[in-house]
Amino acid sequence: MQRMALNSQELLEPWRAALARLLSAVTPGRLQNCFFINNGTDAIEGAIKLARLHTRRNTFLSTLGGFHGKSMGSLSLMGKASFREPFLGGLQDVRFVPYGDAEALEAELAKAEQVGTPIAAFVVEPVQGEAGGVVPPDDYLPRVRDLCTRFGTLMVADEIQTGMGRTGRLWGVDHWDVQPDILCVGKSIGGGVMPLSAFISTPEIWEVLIPNPIIHSTTFGGNPIACAAGIAAIQVTLEEDLPGQAAMKGDFLLAELGS
Repeated sequence: MQRMALNSQELLEPWRAALARLLSAVTPGRLQNCFFINNGTDAIEGAIKLARLHTRRNTFLSTLGGFHGKSMGSLSLMGKASFREPFLGGLQDVRFVPYGDAEALEAELAKAEQVGTPIAAFVVEPVQGEAGGVVPPDDYLPRVRDLCTRFGTLMVADEIQTGMGRTGRLWGVDHWDVQPDILCVGKSIGGGVMPLSAFISTPEIWEVLIPNPIIHSTTFGGNPIACAAGIAAIQVTLEEDLPGQAAMKGDFLLAELGS
């Protein structure tokens, strides 16, 4: 607070670099390039733009019942009519498949390729939150990963609700050892103290942002005090084994509810 609590992203910021290094160490696979913003829907917006730039495709896939935020791009991926209908006219090229149905996903990816509108990205929650805590079949996310690789579609994991230990593992995708191409995180990354979110990807995908570093920007995303809170949140999550605590308490709660 006494050094500089808030600055714009145009300034070099060691706290932002430290948090990016830390996130790259704790996220799955080769995810290591981070862009920090203030809330979850902005993380999804950034993932949409990154996927379009990298794949040079415009069509997206989402899931029925999926919840990804309420700004216009994120809202276009929403699988709920109650939120979408009043604001129709967002992204035009969005299609939906049933959550947990890998066969439906494969059919949609194949159909899109055959008609010449291949899918840029499939955006999916490891566990659906707003839809009612829907856990997919055990083979679902591994099959999603394989299908996305086969069709050249990016897999975007929306971990805004599931991330930071809430499902009993640090990331929801960790339950199935799946490595997404882009991971979106928010809410708990700020430790309940500061608004903070991020989208994270691999160096190869991130290359498209390098020629014009301000093609996507934010004024106060990644500010010093938010990044300090993010570093502390990760430290506490790991040192106090919050994922392990969530798993233990979840098992107890489910057992008692079922008895």
